[in-house]
Amino acid sequence: MKTRSFFMLALAVMAMSCAKEVLPENNPENNPEENVELKLVPMEFTTALETKAGIVDGEGTVEWAANDAITVFDNLGGKNTFTTAVGGATSVFTGEVTEGATAFYALYPERTSAAEFDKDAMTITSKLFPDQAAVLGSYAKGNGGAVMVAKADAENRLAFKNMTSHIRFTLAEDLTDVVSITLMGNRNETLAGLYTIDFSTESPTLKVTKAETYVTLRNGGKVLEPGDYFFTVVPVEFEEGFTVILSMKDGSQVAKKTTKSILSLNQRNQVLPMAKLASTDYEPHMNYFVKYNDGFDLTFGGYTFNKDTFKDYSNFPIVRVRPETSSIKNDGIYFVPASIAATVDYNSSSLILIGEDSSQRSAIVQNDNAQPNTKDGIFLCANLHYTLKRIETKANVGTFDKIIFDNCKIINTGDGFLRLNNGAVVINDFVVSGCDIEIQNPKATFNFVTGNQTGTKIVNTNFYNNVFYVNSGIEMTGFVLLNDGGSGTVEYSSIILSYNTFDETPIGKALVNATKASVSVSINYNVFLEANITGGLKYVMGTSPNEVSVENNFFYKGDYEKGVQIYNGFTGNNPKSIDDPRVSNWNPASGICSLNTITYDGKTYTAGAQREVVASPETANYAAANYVSVDYGTL
Repeated sequence: MKTRSFFMLALAVMAMSCAKEVLPENNPENNPEENVELKLVPMEFTTALETKAGIVDGEGTVEWAANDAITVFDNLGGKNTFTTAVGGATSVFTGEVTEGATAFYALYPERTSAAEFDKDAMTITSKLFPDQAAVLGSYAKGNGGAVMVAKADAENRLAFKNMTSHIRFTLAEDLTDVVSITLMGNRNETLAGLYTIDFSTESPTLKVTKAETYVTLRNGGKVLEPGDYFFTVVPVEFEEGFTVILSMKDGSQVAKKTTKSILSLNQRNQVLPMAKLASTDYEPHMNYFVKYNDGFDLTFGGYTFNKDTFKDYSNFPIVRVRPETSSIKNDGIYFVPASIAATVDYNSSSLILIGEDSSQRSAIVQNDNAQPNTKDGIFLCANLHYTLKRIETKANVGTFDKIIFDNCKIINTGDGFLRLNNGAVVINDFVVSGCDIEIQNPKATFNFVTGNQTGTKIVNTNFYNNVFYVNSGIEMTGFVLLNDGGSGTVEYSSIILSYNTFDETPIGKALVNATKASVSVSINYNVFLEANITGGLKYVMGTSPNEVSVENNFFYKGDYEKGVQIYNGFTGNNPKSIDDPRVSNWNPASGICSLNTITYDGKTYTAGAQREVVASPETANYAAANYVSVDYGTL
């Protein structure tokens, strides 16, 4: 099959005469001599061909297509679009050039409104887009077009050079529901992005100034036909190979990973033909960045969002973190590859951090306290190995919308996890789900959530499917999950604590110490392991809530004879004593902490944190766990 890629053949350009006014910002009013009118005059260019590296194993031709366009720059600052009405091996392009110009530079594809030319440095700045058009049998149409440049010689001839290279991928005939194909280097190599082309040397050179580390081929969400497609990339060396991800129309993914070093694309104008893969050659996969970028739903902590529903934050940058951008300081949606260790300084309004590979938690270190500081903000962390001191609200926040941690390994090094300080702060939703939480602070009494300002409130508090444990060597005498800060400083309107495992976290004054009125309280299906209880498993409240449910909690080794104490006349079932439910290699620090079922009095209960039972954390697929979840709707 021949591949027809529409560029790099003979070009004749005839310019048409007209005039153009120079933009005021380029010619200040206080210098009237520079406010001149540039005349546009006819000019003719003739191109010569560059020998092309083999296309599809040496087959195929390249030619212009009807309506192709280029941008022509000149040494007087002119920047104009030229188009052709007829394609073919040779073609005539029409446009405008500046009167008096003596040097001309051409760029394909046309970027007249999105490219800049520095006439002094002789450089063109533009962008190779990572989201490219999937065109069957071609790599030179739309955003996927090869970046071609030429400089006119003394006889006004243009010899276009391909500054990029290409990877041919063949979609098998039995893959009939693929909507996108994504390429990623296994070491996050630069594949596209903002670039500068320098004409000051004998041969033009390309340098990427703002990198993108993926290329995705799609056709507007339509199912792709089987056949050959081409990724267009800047020259690159894949030190440890690359991964190709296929996204299906139902949002699922499969992937093929090669780990071999690939050096054949380290120069421009090369084509790498990938071996054709059968559908059985791929493995199930889930990359959250690819899924979001393709427009599918993401669900974390019971909240669902996508590009369309997350419109309030449509101006946020969507960033696939690279080594040079691994220090995260600004608002945005950040997808962190597992191979990158990132740091965060969160002192802003809304921040979403997601480990992109569902089978691995990406590493994040919070440099200081995380500080939500803007009304109606969102702080969401998912699929991360997150080390932080604590979250502490700043002054004058008012109502902060949501704090969500889902499927994270949390290393809590501070003297608490969430502290509501600095004024009357209200948080609408505080959700911690599917997390393994290691407490490393040596404080004897540890308040996971507390506050010290009158008027603070969390409207909805939900802890489900978590494991809380104390780092070995830490001697803790009292653990309080939710504390009111004393005299009812913090109000908890609705509390849900379900399917959590507390491993050797001694409950002191109370599991929940909330003396202000709550609308509803649910403490169900939790498991307490060797907690050395001093005050009993209690829920303390000052005023009766509307709804109370404290049922089917279990303990192994501990002083639970006081049972559940709920003030103001409310009672609940005492925690039930059980045999040791832990697997022989139980180790929460390594992710081995599943309690799928509990047996009591001849009955089987689903209780405690639900995880996939694995031999070691390296083999865990966190997203595939027997997972207890809730649905809160759209984020």
